[in-house]
Amino acid sequence: MAQPRRDRRTEAGRAGKALRPQVARPWQVLRRILGRGWEALMPGILAGLLRTQEKRPSLSRRVASCLAGTADPATAVFQAIVALQGALGVERAALFALEEAGRWAELLAEAHSGECTGEWAGRLNPGHLPALAEALRSGRPLLGNPTTLPLTPEDARLLAGGLPFLALCPLSAGDVPVGFLALASSHRRKLSRSLRRADLRESLSLLALFIHTSGLRPDVLRPQDQIELLYEVTTHLNTDLSLEKVLGNVLTQAIAKVGATRGSIFLLDEHNQVSHRILARENLSPEVSPLVIQEVMSHGLAAWVLEHKEGALIEDVLQDKRWVVLPDHAGQVRSAVAVPFLRLGRVEGMLFLTHPEVGRFRREHLQLLTSIANQAAIAIQNARLYERVENERRTLSAILDSSAEAVVVTDPAGRLLLANRAARQHLGIENRAAPLAEVVLHPGLLALLERASAEEGTVSEKVRLEDGRTFSVSVAPVRDREGRPIGRVAVMHDITHLVELDEMKNRFVSTVSHDLKSPLTAIRGYTELLRTVGPLNEEQAHFSERILEVTREMAHLISNLLDLGKIEAGLGCEFQAVDLGEILIGAKYHLALPAQQKGLLIEVEVPAGLPQVRGDSYRLQQVMANLVGNAIKYTPAGGHIWIRAEERPEEVWVSVSDTGIGISPADLPHIFEKFFRVRDSRVEDEEGSGLGLAIVKSIVTEHGGRVWVESTLGKGSTFYFTLPKWAG
Repeated sequence: MAQPRRDRRTEAGRAGKALRPQVARPWQVLRRILGRGWEALMPGILAGLLRTQEKRPSLSRRVASCLAGTADPATAVFQAIVALQGALGVERAALFALEEAGRWAELLAEAHSGECTGEWAGRLNPGHLPALAEALRSGRPLLGNPTTLPLTPEDARLLAGGLPFLALCPLSAGDVPVGFLALASSHRRKLSRSLRRADLRESLSLLALFIHTSGLRPDVLRPQDQIELLYEVTTHLNTDLSLEKVLGNVLTQAIAKVGATRGSIFLLDEHNQVSHRILARENLSPEVSPLVIQEVMSHGLAAWVLEHKEGALIEDVLQDKRWVVLPDHAGQVRSAVAVPFLRLGRVEGMLFLTHPEVGRFRREHLQLLTSIANQAAIAIQNARLYERVENERRTLSAILDSSAEAVVVTDPAGRLLLANRAARQHLGIENRAAPLAEVVLHPGLLALLERASAEEGTVSEKVRLEDGRTFSVSVAPVRDREGRPIGRVAVMHDITHLVELDEMKNRFVSTVSHDLKSPLTAIRGYTELLRTVGPLNEEQAHFSERILEVTREMAHLISNLLDLGKIEAGLGCEFQAVDLGEILIGAKYHLALPAQQKGLLIEVEVPAGLPQVRGDSYRLQQVMANLVGNAIKYTPAGGHIWIRAEERPEEVWVSVSDTGIGISPADLPHIFEKFFRVRDSRVEDEEGSGLGLAIVKSIVTEHGGRVWVESTLGKGSTFYFTLPKWAG
């Protein structure tokens, strides 16, 4: 007959309770005092017990030696059971650890002599084994024939392995059942003598204590276990930035760590609508799935979690109104747990886990899942940001690929970030993250892109490739909202056909200019002779003067055209050491009169010790006359003009700045083209042929320098050019 359950239990525990006095042992009192610190002291305590048991029965000493002899708890328990089985002389000994709620037990170690049949069950449900449940309730060992004990034939076979006698010895740490030891033998007397041994009782106490403190109990999450699990989960979550893979990792890790059977994940958008999901029921049709999601988000556990912003445990879904039970799903789920993904106080999503057993999840599971959810919320946010950036990048790439012009984007270090389809097809630029020197095949283009990376403003030049094609290249900085440079973008347009037309035009203009020179000289000469043949009335004098003005303008235009042709042909330049400071100061005084007439102030800033440059003095005076003349022409009265020089490692920079009307972004790429004039109603009446800046660019290029402009409409412009230092 089963013994009635006792109301009071001593700290000695229930293992072997009927076989020893009901007095708390010293180690149990010590454990009460130390609390959690007991676990850290466990190895030392076992070693101490081993030292103090030199004169005690050998069995408990051998068990203590096994438990203290290795750092691996599983190995220690196995060695202890082998020692027990051999010392007691029984055919089979097996140690089981109880799950914390006592719903099932798991085999930890087994030893046998080979004289028995059958296999031990890896996991047993105590509730289905009346004999085992009785031993755990009473705290007393049970001994008998498996057929006479309250065991089913299947239970008897699993526990006794075909042997005629079985003993079940419960293990308790204090008043907490932690497992049991099963002993099977062919001899009842041998089992009976074993149960009366004092050293067996001591050994059972040591085993109970070791199981309770070493983390061997199945499904028990100690704080250090949770930290290790959380670290492992975090490591897995950080292995990928794909949102779908991150969600899959979260679900897989959560199911594995708490022993769930199924799980689902919902991610919410800014309107709390499900934007991404992984459902436990993958077989739901596209028509049914949205209805199920709507139901659980409106009335189910998801709605509760969204409202309360905290996790929830459901021991039995059939008894909890928060769970929506689907008709064809009722038997597959009995317990559930849910946690939110919280970020800045907002629910970004939810994780749901289920199990077919009632009460499967406990409070520490909820705590662990909450920690996992907190880490997952960060990983999901990172994945969402990555997905958004990737979508923007793909959109930008698609837009750029549709452009007929070649586009190249680089980072601040000059590494390629993006090359569109035109750049890949027409220029052979590889679209991969690498230094420009590795992906740009044309030396001239590479030199321009690398040089532009060191400039602060926009650089626009023509580049002639080895195959004869010519590209107009404009390289501009890309800045963030704070104005900091984050890279550069180069736009390249194939102007080979336009260059060929321009060369044809130049040849035609050069020929016509030569042919026009003689007729213009004759017209001017005869007009001047009119005054010598007789007096002219007022109207005749006005007409003759107008003819002379027009011929002078045409002569100046022809002279500029011929001059430009010579410069482009590499003629008319005699290079020598030039004092650039004198030329800059001279430009101020040569144009002082028109500046004074408009009330403009011209300042020259030339640093002391400015090195000489390699150049043609006459041509450089032309450059300054054109640049300063334009500044005077397009700067309103009362404005300011600065002429500056600056020494750089291999060259000298010169700039001419003004507070004029500025140049529109649409006109900037064409400002150095022949015959181009800015389209601005404020300067329509200003005279000019549109050749001045073209001459400036040709002269500077012939000198081996560069020229560019930075301008803000309505605020003014700054023209820059560089000249190499004199090396002689």
